[in-house]
Amino acid sequence: MKPQRHYDLVVIGSGAAGHHGAIQGAKLGKRVAVIERERWLGGATINTGTIPSKTVREAVIRAAKHGGTLAGRIEQVASNESTVYANQFRRNAVDVLTGEASFLSPNLIRIKNADESPLIEADRVLIATGTRPAHNPEIPIDGVSILDTDAIRRLPPRKRAITIVGGGVIGVEYACIAAELEASVTLIERRPQLLDFIDNELVEALSYHMRRGSDLSARRGG
Repeated sequence: MKPQRHYDLVVIGSGAAGHHGAIQGAKLGKRVAVIERERWLGGATINTGTIPSKTVREAVIRAAKHGGTLAGRIEQVASNESTVYANQFRRNAVDVLTGEASFLSPNLIRIKNADESPLIEADRVLIATGTRPAHNPEIPIDGVSILDTDAIRRLPPRKRAITIVGGGVIGVEYACIAAELEASVTLIERRPQLLDFIDNELVEALSYHMRRGSDLSARRGG
């Protein structure tokens, strides 16, 4: 099987690590390609993680002060950020190839997409496929009653009650957002303290305001 194109560097994944790796390789004069299987560039940071969660947070705060809705705001911001990535790749002559990558040999990669399955060859490969939420087969993630953190772009309309499992950064952030949306929020954490990498006094203060905010939200919604 003869490859259709040869690259000095192929990056699998267009998230933060893949983006920086590809751009750096191009600036060093290498011929670089990025393979991304999803519709949008940017990986979890832009599509399911930092950018969407911060967009929802700011939209919720703005809606509380000035009115308005969340509809379409995440899509707009994520699309804009993805376009920034695309423009940076184009300016640095980085090829963007859409599809799912698989290795046929250490240097030969097949890219499977809806239209074709081209082969490319690379002297070096950077695997930057990121992470995804851990699932338990005994807990069905149906996207309706049970969601994982990747579902922030597909959140259903306002809920009267929500239970969040996990008191880390993401769980606490989502709990505060849901409370501001007037849901009754229960946050479950198996460790004795939320955010156990933060000073105890700060966590106590945060917990106090979270409990107070949730109580106020429950009364407003009740």
